Parts: sequence; structure tokens; C-alpha cells
Amino acid sequence: MVIFNLIPELIIFLSALTILMIDVFFGKNLKNKNITLLSGSVIAIVASIYILLSSYGINTDLFHKMFFVNKFTSFSKIIILILLLLTLIISKKFLDSEKKFSAEVIALMMIATSGAMFLISSNDLLPFYLSLELQSLALYILAAMNRKSSESSESGMKYFLLGSVSSGILLLGISFIYGFSGTTNFTDIFTIIQDSMNSDTIILNVGLALGLILVFTAILFKISAAPFHMWTPDVYQGAPTNITAFFASTIKFTMVIVTVKIYFYIIHSMNGFDQILILTAILSLLIGCLGALKQNNIKRMLAYSGIGHVGFIIAGLAASNFEAIRAVILYAIIYASISIGSFAMLVLLINKRKDGSIDESNKEKYSIDSLSKISKNNPVIALFLAILLFSMAGIPPMAGFFAKFYILLSVIKQELYYLAIIAVLTSVISAFYYLRIIKIMYFNESVSKNITINKNNNYGPLLILSIASIFNLTFIIFINPLIAVIANIFS
Repeated sequence: MVIFNLIPELIIFLSALTILMIDVFFGKNLKNKNITLLSGSVIAIVASIYILLSSYGINTDLFHKMFFVNKFTSFSKIIILILLLLTLIISKKFLDSEKKFSAEVIALMMIATSGAMFLISSNDLLPFYLSLELQSLALYILAAMNRKSSESSESGMKYFLLGSVSSGILLLGISFIYGFSGTTNFTDIFTIIQDSMNSDTIILNVGLALGLILVFTAILFKISAAPFHMWTPDVYQGAPTNITAFFASTIKFTMVIVTVKIYFYIIHSMNGFDQILILTAILSLLIGCLGALKQNNIKRMLAYSGIGHVGFIIAGLAASNFEAIRAVILYAIIYASISIGSFAMLVLLINKRKDGSIDESNKEKYSIDSLSKISKNNPVIALFLAILLFSMAGIPPMAGFFAKFYILLSVIKQELYYLAIIAVLTSVISAFYYLRIIKIMYFNESVSKNITINKNNNYGPLLILSIASIFNLTFIIFINPLIAVIANIFS
């Protein structure tokens, strides 16, 4: 049956609805509601991963080529589901503090993930748009999920308003593409582009190019590339930390894969488009690097850092070859592991002060200075965070070094020397604010006795932090098998 190939997505989506129904009808009678709901979601994720592994290697189209299933989509979905699983593991403490809305948080994460999975398989602009909106609407609500924080509500509203603008741009681009080509199917659009390049149909070329630029602009917004990054620091700061981890890992990885797919499957053959990517990469590298320098809030710093990492990813796309694609996917996996580990560590932070408001407490808790001397009381946790920071800075032999190395190698092979130089310089500058945190952890005097690490019954974040750190430290062991797997998904 054709529908069998979309069963993993349907399992995740229907499980989310089931979780909501269980909460509505049986929530008050469940003694350990959060454990039950989390267990159900984990079972659904594991079942979906099993099905994807069982059908790995299938190459087929569905519903008149509106969806494609192949090694590329299956591999991407498996990584997305693993990241969702890790995010749910670090979310238990937040779910316990938000008992009334714990089912909604789990369900919304799963709905956003199902949208991401449909998005990756989409081979037509119509299901592409619907999948993107299914994902985005869940994310808008998640960003505002901390009802006790005005910053969370503000971040959700900003994300919704700017996201609505990007959706409008996407729809405008789709209308241009359909108007000038008569189709919304990716395969047909690629064929029309190839034919128009070999003809004198200037109007068709211009109309298609405008439509594709608008579509790609909307995707750049979702991936938080400059100059469409303005929502990212506010959303990262205002959203609950476990939700921010979901944005920075699962959703960011999804949108990187979507960007790769749209660019290399459709746009890369258009003359002059590489210049747009190069400009976007340079802006992202500079804004991410320089913006992070002046931040004293850890979450805002990680947001600007993420913009800089997106600059590296887009620089890889600008290289426009299959080696670059592999490098970009490798970079996305490594960045996702660093993000999930970093935010798992932030989940462990607590403010023992009880008389202050939630917003003021969060400002103190997520101040970089609040990490001072945590190495004294929590040496292992401080070491794990230091490993992740070294990896973000690209210091060998951490995973981040190899991620940046392969991107730079692809850029240099394409003779984009000035882009490689800018990437190296911004990477050197960015090392300052990563090493600054390590210096504060190990050498600064403690500035707040209120901030501490909560290890009591908080095994989930501890587990994820340790796994992410060990993975980044020992990545040299996994690098050849992982590169081989990534290369195989295009065969």
C-alpha cells in the first residue's frame, strides 16, 4: 500500500492526538500522568524509527509524485525522531512544573515533528506549504508555553507575527512559480528551469527566479539566517529552555535538510543564485559572531551563535557540489548534538531565591556570570559543558572542528577564498565568547549564591549532557562511518 510509506509520520501525529485525548478523559485519574504520557510518546517514536529502519532503502513516490520516500528522507527522519526523543527526555522537569499543560507540550512537540517529517518528504509546493504550517503553528504555541513569564508570551507573539510574514512571502513565491510554470511539483519545476535556461524565454526565467527567491527567503527566515534572523534571540530567550532546545536541535536540523533539498533539487542550476547564498552566508557569519560578543544572557548568546553556524551551513551550500552537501548534513548533525547538550545543561540550572518574580529570576539564572565557579561544586558538569563549548569553537579534536573543516574544504575547492577567509576569521572571533564562559566557570569568583545545579531527580538532562559531550569528544571514532552513511543516502 502507498500509505505504508507515510506510516512513521502518521504514528507520530496520531499519537499526539491520542495523548491529548488521554489527558482530557483520564488525566485526573492518572497517578503518574507525565510518566505515562512520556512513555507513550517514546513508544511511538521508537516504533516510527523501527519502521523507517525496516523500510530503509525504499525509493518511491506517493500521491502522483507529491511525496518522495528514499534513503535521504528516511535518514533525515530518523535523526529528527532521535532529537525529539532527547528533547522529551530533558523536558520532564518542565512538564512536572506545568502539570495542567504537560500533555499539550508533548503533543505539540510531536505535531511539529510530524510536520517536519511530512516537510522532508514533500515533492510539491502545496504539501510543502501545509507541512511547514503544521510545524510552525505548533512552534508558535510552544514558544509562549511558559505562562508565568511575560517574556515567553512576548517571544511567542513576535514569532507568530514574523512567521506570518514569512508564510505570506512563501505563498507569494508559490503563486509566482505556479503562474509562470503551470505546476507546483518540484520535479516538473526543475525540468522547466532546465528547459528555460536553454531557450530565450526571458519572462519565464525572471518569473520563476522571482518565485524561487521568495520561497527561499521564507526558508531562510525559518532557518534564522541573516538578515531574517531578528526573531531568534528573543524567542530563544523567552521560550522555556526545553522548548528552546527543541527549536535549536530538531527544528534547526529539519530546516537545514529542507534548505539543502530545495536548493540542490531545484534552484542550484539557476545562474546567479550562488551570489545570493554567498551574501547571506557572509551576513550570517558576521551578525552571528559580532552579535554574540555583547550578550550576557546565555540563551541569547547561543541564539546569535546559531546564526553564525547557519552562516557556515549556507557557505557550504554556496559551494554547490555533492561534497558540500555531505559536509552540510554532517555539520547539521554535529550542531544539533551540541545544541541539545548545551540546553540540557541550562535545564539543570535553578535559582534558589523564592521571593523574586519569575522573569527577574530567569534574567539572573541565565546570566553568563551565574556560571562562575560551578566547576568547584560540579566539576563533571562543568567539564561536559566545556567540551561542548570547545566543540562550538571548532577546536580539535572536537566534533565541531571536523564540521567546520569539511565546510571550509568544500568552499576552498570551489575557489571561494574570500568566503573561506571570512568564515575562519569569524570562527576565531567566536572562540572568544565560548572561551569566556569556560574562563568564568573555572576562574571567576562566584557572583551569585542563588544559582546552582539541580541534580535531584534530574537524570534526563544529565544523561543527554553526558551523551552529547562524549559524542563530541570522541567524534573522531565515528567520523568515517558517519560520512559513509551520509554519502550512501545519495546513492
